[in-house]
Amino acid sequence: MTRAAAASPPQSAAPRLPALDVLRGIAIAWVIAFHLSVNVSGVDAVDANYTRITDSAAGGDILGVVAAFWHLVLRLGYQGVPLFMMLSGFALTYGMQRSGGTGRLLPFYARRLRALMAPYWIAFALTTTAIVLLALLRSMLQDPGFTTQLTELTRSGQAPYPIDWGLIVAAAAVVPRGFEEAWIFAPSPSLWFVFLIVQFYAVFPLLHWLLRRIGPWPFLALAALITVGSKIPIVVSHQGFGLLFNWWIDAQFLPFNLFTFAIGMTCGWLFVHDRASLRRYTSGRMDSALLIYAGLVLHTAGTLAQGRSGIIGAFSAPMVTLGLTVMVLPWIANASGEQPAARWLAVVAGAGAISYSILIASDPLQYVVGTMYNLDTPTWVWALYWIAYVPVLFAIAWCVEQASRALSGGGGRAATTAREAR
Repeated sequence: MTRAAAASPPQSAAPRLPALDVLRGIAIAWVIAFHLSVNVSGVDAVDANYTRITDSAAGGDILGVVAAFWHLVLRLGYQGVPLFMMLSGFALTYGMQRSGGTGRLLPFYARRLRALMAPYWIAFALTTTAIVLLALLRSMLQDPGFTTQLTELTRSGQAPYPIDWGLIVAAAAVVPRGFEEAWIFAPSPSLWFVFLIVQFYAVFPLLHWLLRRIGPWPFLALAALITVGSKIPIVVSHQGFGLLFNWWIDAQFLPFNLFTFAIGMTCGWLFVHDRASLRRYTSGRMDSALLIYAGLVLHTAGTLAQGRSGIIGAFSAPMVTLGLTVMVLPWIANASGEQPAARWLAVVAGAGAISYSILIASDPLQYVVGTMYNLDTPTWVWALYWIAYVPVLFAIAWCVEQASRALSGGGGRAATTAREAR
């Protein structure tokens, strides 16, 4: 992209792209399904799921292949988070390019942080209250007393989740979550990425300026170099397994995740400035099929590289993000401002538009599951819980959304980490 293109005059305000909300809806459904799967059956090794698929295929067991594939999809639901981050980079850049720039920095930062942090602190209050009330309930129904129930016997799903004041303070202050492994999930496990998003917002004006200055492809190459280069010193520690021992550092700091945001920013730039080329290579059915296949290959290779020793581990997360982006690129490249014609897509887009609130609503429900495990809840109560889960989830999400609007100024829907620009 030439500097002349970068200096083109501002266009009209960016219209909302419902197609992005559809992707957000799919991503949030993927993440929630992962949480439910973990609550029910725990966590197993990713490799084992691929092995079950190949073994079932070799034995001609079609149902076994389908079951193993479905379990693999659930197991990989945590990868919905980098998909959200990529979409965040796209949405911010798309909005900035259409409006001509970030404008004044202080108003820019105020808008972004208000949209991100108002729902976050609502989540903090909601989840902390749920934890305390559930501990009180357990203390009324069984021994030991309230303090022990709270500090030692709290569970999120099947996972033990002991509570202390350090955890609470880290959650309220946000930033400490990035500097202690025990605090990364404090106390809303699903919101571990907020500290990372704050870092992205802090440097976005600089990244946006650099993208305009050097163009999309050098920008993306530089981001990939920084990401992989940052990971290598961690990778080579602990005899090549450094990312396993320092996973929380890798997850929480921007240099290790810059490529995830940068590839979204690059797509957003191309969508505004060179959309004809994007459509030329994505509009045909064969083109789309080949891109989805190529993305699946990249995604699978990156997923299988996770947890491996040696330098290959530094490339695993960027490969996963690249694969996911390539798979959804035909959908993004051909996005328009029109609402989806299919009713089910409209429903998915509606969920995507409040995906941050849905994620927030899911955390208290995971602590409810933990309490149900603690109390040896009868099967019929579990059945009622799962029947009511989706309606309750959306009811809580709606309340969070309304409260977020009020706290963040009331002008529009609470912005999610992936839908900051319209």
